[in-house]
Amino acid sequence: MDTIEEWIIEDILKSIKQIGFSVEQVPLSSTHALTDCKASVIMYNPDSTTIFELAEEYEHAKNQHHRQWTEYDVRNKDEAESHHLALDYILDRWQAYEGSNNWLTFMTVTGTPNDYEDDVAEALKPNTSESNQMIKFG
Repeated sequence: MDTIEEWIIEDILKSIKQIGFSVEQVPLSSTHALTDCKASVIMYNPDSTTIFELAEEYEHAKNQHHRQWTEYDVRNKDEAESHHLALDYILDRWQAYEGSNNWLTFMTVTGTPNDYEDDVAEALKPNTSESNQMIKFG
């Protein structure tokens, strides 16, 4: 493990296992990752899943979210909650590993959706105190 990206992925995988879920690497073609709370498993394609997507699936599992429909639904409150919690999680890990304060680097490395660009820029903005203040979303 040599990069911050690998460290964060390893942290997410450990967190998933700590809540009693298994993790399966599968060659998913229609989606990058998905969570089955009934089977306590998260399936993901390691070749296409971003850090953000994996963290989001962890948050779905941790909070026992269930899909209302088989298709992705952005109006589902569980999706919005998981997005915000995933961003908090990876920002925390990024800062714990002393990642760059460059918001664009963070967005690129973690695959965070562009909708969160302003939030990430604000969270990573250098300040004069000794520690960065985390911005909690949601």
